[in-house]
Amino acid sequence: MQQDGDQDDESNEIMSDIKDNPIEDFLKDLIPGQMAIELFSLLPEIMFWVKDVNSKVVFCNEAYSSAAGIPIEDIIGKTDSELFAPELASVFIEDDKQVVASGESIRNKLELVSQKLSGVQWRQTSKMPLLDSNGKVKGTVGMSRVLMSGKKLPAPYRTVESLVEYVESNIDKQITVNSLCEHFMVSQSTLERRFNDYLGCSPKKFITKSKMANACKYLSDTPMTIGEIAGSLGYDNQASFTRSFVSEIQMTPSKYRDGNRRS
Repeated sequence: MQQDGDQDDESNEIMSDIKDNPIEDFLKDLIPGQMAIELFSLLPEIMFWVKDVNSKVVFCNEAYSSAAGIPIEDIIGKTDSELFAPELASVFIEDDKQVVASGESIRNKLELVSQKLSGVQWRQTSKMPLLDSNGKVKGTVGMSRVLMSGKKLPAPYRTVESLVEYVESNIDKQITVNSLCEHFMVSQSTLERRFNDYLGCSPKKFITKSKMANACKYLSDTPMTIGEIAGSLGYDNQASFTRSFVSEIQMTPSKYRDGNRRS
């Protein structure tokens, strides 16, 4: 019971902050609906979405649809686990749960994610709770944008930027944790710490994620055979590549291609 009381207090504080915002006085005299949510459909480079408390999408714009590779009408009512690669969906959903449970926003979170069709990207994401008239969390609203190429990353992330660039530029080779340590002249413990602190995964996991993101792009956008894709990503044989793909994407390369091939 105490936990519910604490959540009510937090919700009341949020509502108080909103009411204290000068724009409320301006908006209250306007005809409802003039600041339509559809305006966010005009933001081609920014993903925008609204979800319910169960992380089901109730609205999204074209940028979100493009990232998922699915028409908007087929997205509504689905969760991210039905739309994105598993490693990306788990990040989205965990953040949704955090916002719903705490009633607190996530602002300008910098994260490195691999998308099914767009490779590995640095993204800056914000999510906020949506409250009903009683101050209860009704859902979440979020925005995410790709950091433009050449934009200087915050200092802590610059320590791993060269590592990320090295993996991407050598994606066609057999990259190991030992080879990364040798190239950057760091110990394995230092390398592991940097990846876990700033990317949320081990260097081995990141290498695999990067290769699988590229594999998904090749499967969707090119006529390359699965064997050719395996070779282009530094795998000795198709069987080894397929095992990694199934472990990461939760389906075979052939099944992925059947469901995501671009015309």
